[in-house]
Amino acid sequence: MSKVSPARKAAFSILKTMEKFGHSDTLLRGRNVEILSEPDRKLTTALVLGVLRGQIELDRRVQPLLKHPNAKLDAEVLIALWHDRLDAAYLPVTGADRFRSRFARFRFPGLPLELMGGLELHGPQGWQPVRVRETVRADCGGIAVPIPAPAEQVRLLQGFARPKDLQRAALLAAVHSPDR
Repeated sequence: MSKVSPARKAAFSILKTMEKFGHSDTLLRGRNVEILSEPDRKLTTALVLGVLRGQIELDRRVQPLLKHPNAKLDAEVLIALWHDRLDAAYLPVTGADRFRSRFARFRFPGLPLELMGGLELHGPQGWQPVRVRETVRADCGGIAVPIPAPAEQVRLLQGFARPKDLQRAALLAAVHSPDR
């Protein structure tokens, strides 16, 4: 097996950091890049910018094809990435009359992780997409996964209005209240 070049290692590290914490132009001027030779610095910059250009182009091409951008596609991508952790035997409690989505459950140490891409709620106006207004990033198996912010989770659970959702909303609101 061939050795990975320092430029490729640095580019990979920068891209993983960007995925986890967001984009920053200072990453290409950081210590991990400064210690590289000039040709490796140039290659690192070219690799990072090339991946980002490709991501922008892919997003541009995929966006018009999605009914709810970044919803079902995110679920499909995570299902592909975590296929070895997929709990295919698990079936969610039925609620097809009230909810529908692309559902998957994954086995992680501690607690299972469930995701719902393209979640829709049935109400007086029929099926409506559930919109998340604010997210935070949570690390799951080395991948920065966007999840609803705590206040947003409370709002969503209250909108679902099942007794268990209202109970969870009350617990979340108490844990994340400004008085704590």
